[in-house]
Amino acid sequence: MVAPIGILLTQKLPNVPLTVLFALVLFYVAVNMLRKATQPMVEERDAEATAV
Repeated sequence: MVAPIGILLTQKLPNVPLTVLFALVLFYVAVNMLRKATQPMVEERDAEATAV
């Protein structure tokens, strides 16, 4: 769905801003994945709450 926009941007913009934008998107995805990986699972939190 977003591919046509990407094609238009690659034809209109120079490579440096596109590379920076791509790096920012990758960084955002990596940070979200890291945050989700470090959060305890919902079942683990419920089990800990009932055990106390």
